[in-house]
Formats: sequence, C-alpha cells, structure tokens
Amino acid sequence: MSNTTMSNTAIEKAALTITKLEGRKNWIQWSTANIKLVLDHTWEFVEGGKSSPPQEDSPEFNDWSNGNHAACQRIWLALSDKVQDTIFHHFKSPAAMLFKVLKNQYEQSGASAEFYATKTYNDTKLCNYDSITDFLNVL
Repeated sequence: MSNTTMSNTAIEKAALTITKLEGRKNWIQWSTANIKLVLDHTWEFVEGGKSSPPQEDSPEFNDWSNGNHAACQRIWLALSDKVQDTIFHHFKSPAAMLFKVLKNQYEQSGASAEFYATKTYNDTKLCNYDSITDFLNVL
C-alpha cells in the first residue's frame, strides 16, 4: 500500500469522525479548521488553482474530475444529515460550488454577523468550558 493511499484512507476516516457542520452555530470552526484538515490536498478544488475545471476534451480533465469528486465526497461526509437535506440539490455540483453554497447559507455577514458575535460574547461563561484556552477560543 502506498503512502498516498494510506494518507487518503486516514483523511477519509477523519471526514467520518470530525464534528459535522450543523449550521450557523459551528460554521466558523467547521469552515476554518475541520474541513480544511479533511480536504487536505483536495482543498485546491475548493479554493485554488483547481477550483475551475479544464476543458472536457483536455487530458487534465480526468485528473481534475477525480480530485474534484474526492473533495466533494469529503465535504459531504463532513455535513450533518440536516445540512445534507438542505443542500441536496447541489449534491453533484463541483466542490467549489458546494462550498460556496454552504458559505452563503451559513456564514454570517453584515448586521447578522455583528449580532451573533455580540450574542456569543455576551453569552459566553468561563464555567461552561473545561479550560481557559477553550473559553478564550470562543471569545
């Protein structure tokens, strides 16, 4: 078994064990840490040089298609059932589009971002966390 296969197997297992995206409440953690770890080298199909497909008649198209498919699978496995239900019609979309749909749906922006940031700050209590580090990370 090659190192790449072993690495991919470990990454696939990570996709099954990470905290799933539940919605707005865990979008920031999921989108900035969890999914990037799970996607590993396939992150470039979401944001990077491989987010757009080459021409279908191009020799690179098959490699792009396989990598994009792997990225989509990893993203899909990292979603809760509820989130999967809400974006099911994007199931066959490219990884970049799938991530963009999730971002548009769950990332807070403008006034709602300010409201949720203030609410989180005001509701956060040290006694709800195991360590000061966890508490400060939430803040």
